[in-house]
Amino acid sequence: MSVQFTVHGQPVTQGSMRALISKATGRAIMLPSKTLAPWRSTVAWEARKVFQGPLIEGPVVLVADFYVRRPKGLPKRWTHAIKKPDLDKLVRAVGDSLSGVVWRDDSQVISITATKHYGLTPRVEVFITEVMEDQHRAEERQEKTK
Repeated sequence: MSVQFTVHGQPVTQGSMRALISKATGRAIMLPSKTLAPWRSTVAWEARKVFQGPLIEGPVVLVADFYVRRPKGLPKRWTHAIKKPDLDKLVRAVGDSLSGVVWRDDSQVISITATKHYGLTPRVEVFITEVMEDQHRAEERQEKTK
């Protein structure tokens, strides 16, 4: 089984938090980005539109191609998306968004391929493939014989 969908909009990272000091307790409170929850909801919504089956219980492969806006001050000679946002944090937001929607838990992801590009239309293109146990075992055997 495979699932494919596109989420339009500027991809948002997960992992960076803001710290505030509570006036009541004097302790630090960690707050997630204000844009994270809407982004995760949008990713989950787009996934639900194309995947209505029961949650995948076995291993899955995740491919995510992110397209972000090019920073205005970046020299034109830089063609690779080397500025923020961090690719690993973009992937984390997508993976967590799909838990309980496509798969039971994001620990089921056994392989991730992710790319980050500059694009005129910010988005993420997501491809999910369920790995059948027989297929996974055959790949392991093939690796051992190399």
